[in-house]
Amino acid sequence: MKKILLFKFLIASLFFIILLIFPLFPTNPIASRMFAVVVLMAFFWLTETLPLGVTSLLPVILFPILGIDSTSKISGNYMNSTIFLFLGGFFLSIAMEKWNLHRRIALSILNLMGTSKYSIVFGFAAATALMSMFISNTATAMIMLPIALAIINKIEDNINSNQSRKFAIALLLVIAYSASIGGIATLIGTPPNLVLMRVYETTFSDLPRITFASWLFYGIPLSLGMMILMLLMVSIVFLRKVPSILLSKTEIKTQLLGLGKMQKSEIKILSVFFFIIFLWMFREPLQLDWFTIPGWGDALGLGKFVDDGTIGIFGAIILFLLPANFNDMSIRILNKESIKSVPWEIILLFGGGFALASGFESSGLSKEIAQQLEYMHNLPVFAIVLIIGALVTTLTEFSSNTATAATMLPVVAAMAQVMNINPLILMIPAAISASFAFTMPISTPPNAIVFSSGRLKIKDMLFAGILMNILGLIYIVLFFSIIN
Repeated sequence: MKKILLFKFLIASLFFIILLIFPLFPTNPIASRMFAVVVLMAFFWLTETLPLGVTSLLPVILFPILGIDSTSKISGNYMNSTIFLFLGGFFLSIAMEKWNLHRRIALSILNLMGTSKYSIVFGFAAATALMSMFISNTATAMIMLPIALAIINKIEDNINSNQSRKFAIALLLVIAYSASIGGIATLIGTPPNLVLMRVYETTFSDLPRITFASWLFYGIPLSLGMMILMLLMVSIVFLRKVPSILLSKTEIKTQLLGLGKMQKSEIKILSVFFFIIFLWMFREPLQLDWFTIPGWGDALGLGKFVDDGTIGIFGAIILFLLPANFNDMSIRILNKESIKSVPWEIILLFGGGFALASGFESSGLSKEIAQQLEYMHNLPVFAIVLIIGALVTTLTEFSSNTATAATMLPVVAAMAQVMNINPLILMIPAAISASFAFTMPISTPPNAIVFSSGRLKIKDMLFAGILMNILGLIYIVLFFSIIN
């Protein structure tokens, strides 16, 4: 294993040196050096030659040495308002898991949906997607998997092995897919969305910013449409020969009753949860067709000073201050141990992606690559969206969706500048496509989590995943062709 890692490191280093000696863009040496850094980091991310977080720190060393950018400027990418937004979401997720609120929410939704084969699958899809809108898709999949396995075990006692296996595949894939699809609905639901926001703000500082509320115009219909297509695919491919009634509603009620009465800590977390969503939704004015809802930021004279990251950290601090029970003020909803639960490697991965985005812009690499793609200017917008979506989806099947988004979005932004069109028409399909990689267990964390159950085979994921990839590309192209 050590020899393989050393071999990968030497191969990547050799390519890196060759790209430095023979610049890709002779008239722009800084852009050429930046390209060499991108290739090196992409290789390390893809092969995991180094831990993801360690690879993400390379810009701090390489950018100053290669004259791409200063250390002080690059370092700011590793702890900015977008990182704070994501960090706030992590703490909210940690609080839900710590006090078992996540399980109560999931079981309550299932209790409302029913227990026929379609009700169970649709209920899990709704529960998973809704939670993934506000907490990480990784955490959501981990939350739903044990509940799903418990139900699958019950169902295996009632129907034959072939039917139960079909149902198990359907339910597990629904969890994985819904976690990814639900995440695109909100700005904080999946990392590529936040990468898009940062790249957009860096490249188009003169245009209106993307906010939690404004994202919903794109996120909700894209997520809802893909959920419908996913459920149709699963129903047709896996559920046709499965009996309609699989489980008594008593099974769900028993698990729900087993949780007991809602604790005060759960009520507090839920209250903070809705309060933070309210602040995100109404921070800036919401312009509807017939009237405008004023934003609280402007009303308080803070419109220029606060953003969604401010709100995320505000919610986290509330959770650290609130006691779980007022009878014992020493036990807080979150404590110092909760900080250890934050996936700091993902935070570093975010920072590395943002550093790459900044480097693309400051080095001029974005414009160099975009100019090489000028032949696409003559293509209709739907064809460009299709090509970008297919490329990003393919890359994400074998690498981190955050890394893919961080690598591709600056290029797409530069293309939009050269083509003089609304950058979101190209950038949002690219970001969404980074979350629509459904084929391989390594494509997304939710895929890997359900695959770890041992109830799925590679061929199961390949067949369904290819169908989902095709449906996703078609839907994205149609959606942006209509709104363009």
